[in-house]
Amino acid sequence: YDEFDIPSDHRIIVNVARLVAQKGHKYLIDAAKIVLSNCDNVTFMIVGDGNLREELILSTEHAGIADRCVFAGYRSDVAAILNACEMFVMPSLFEGLCMAVMEAFAAGLPVVATPVGGIPSTVIDGQTGILVPSRDVGKLAKAMISILDNPVKAGEMGLMGKNRIDRCFTVDKMVRGTESVYDYILNSSIG
Repeated sequence: YDEFDIPSDHRIIVNVARLVAQKGHKYLIDAAKIVLSNCDNVTFMIVGDGNLREELILSTEHAGIADRCVFAGYRSDVAAILNACEMFVMPSLFEGLCMAVMEAFAAGLPVVATPVGGIPSTVIDGQTGILVPSRDVGKLAKAMISILDNPVKAGEMGLMGKNRIDRCFTVDKMVRGTESVYDYILNSSIG
């Protein structure tokens, strides 16, 4: 990715999120240090902005990995960025239905994430990605290394994630699901 001076032979691991404590970037940076000590030709890209930006940049410098971590800031071209990446990571501490994970699947990327909020409804462990416990830096790093070491399996996970999004999370299905919740609430309150 020329704009960020990432060498053309590097595999990019991406995170797209607000830079706030909830999103778990602290754990991502700690895990990135482990991944980068075990894998050559990898760059981490963190897309988004927030009140932790400077603190996170300093964390990469203190960890000695600043040259392999790109802070891209807020971007309007997330789809293009995702298409240049090999893996998406979301180490959130709590979450709703994570749209960033769904966008990663739409781009055909395998996902490593924590099983919080709505994430397990999209990331099926071992099929569309790997779920790891929140705050577990070792397991987060191990999952990323596993995907990097198994490109065929990673491709299959990305394809299964894309198929799952195309099949289960269409606008039509989501509208019908919302309508059924309202119907249930209305019918329950009448009786």
